[in-house]
Amino acid sequence: MGILLIGLHAFVGVTLIPDLALGPFGSVLAWAYLALSAVLMRYGVLVRGKGNAVLAWSGLLAMGIFSSLSIFSLLRAFVLAVASLAGWESARLEQGSAYTVIVAVVAVTLFGLLNARRTARVVVRDIALRNLPAALEGFSIVQLSDIHVGPTIKRGYIDAIAKRANGLSPDLIVITGDLVDGSVADLRDDIAPLAQLSARHGVYV
Repeated sequence: MGILLIGLHAFVGVTLIPDLALGPFGSVLAWAYLALSAVLMRYGVLVRGKGNAVLAWSGLLAMGIFSSLSIFSLLRAFVLAVASLAGWESARLEQGSAYTVIVAVVAVTLFGLLNARRTARVVVRDIALRNLPAALEGFSIVQLSDIHVGPTIKRGYIDAIAKRANGLSPDLIVITGDLVDGSVADLRDDIAPLAQLSARHGVYV
C-alpha cells in the first residue's frame, strides 16, 4: 500500500508539475507538497485521540485532496494519450489541462468540505410492501449511517443530528455503519448526544 501511494504521488508529480510551468522554485514547492501529502495521508487513518486533532485533520484533508488529484491526473493522462494518437497534442493542451486539474481539485475539495460540515440532510424514501399489515401503514424509520465520530466530527455535529432526527417524530430509529473513528474512551463525550435519540419503538444500533 505504501509503495502504491508513493507511486501515485510520483505519477502526479511527473505528469502534472512540468506542464504547470511553475518555474524552478514553484516546482520545488509542488514536489515538497506531494512529499508532505504522502506522509500526512497515513495520519488520516492511523492517528487516534483528541491530542492529535491537528495531525488527523491534516491527514484526512491531504487524503481528500489527493484522491481528487490522482483521479483527475489519471483522466488527464488518458485524454492526452488519446489526443497524441489522434495528432491533437500541443503545449497549449498540456498546460491548459494541467491547470484544469488544479481548478477541479480545488472545487471538489471545497464542495466536499462544505457538504461534510453541514448537518446531514433528510432524504425521504417511501417503501411499498405487499401485504403490509394495516397497523404498520405509515410506519416511519429514521436511519443514521456512517457517523464517524472522531478527530473531525465532534459533539456539536452529533447534537444537531440527534435533534433533527427527533424532530421527525419517527416510530423507529436505526443507526448503521461506523459510529466512531478511534477510542471509545476518548470519544465518549462527543458521541454522547446520541443518547438523546427517541422513537416510539426504540433506537437500535
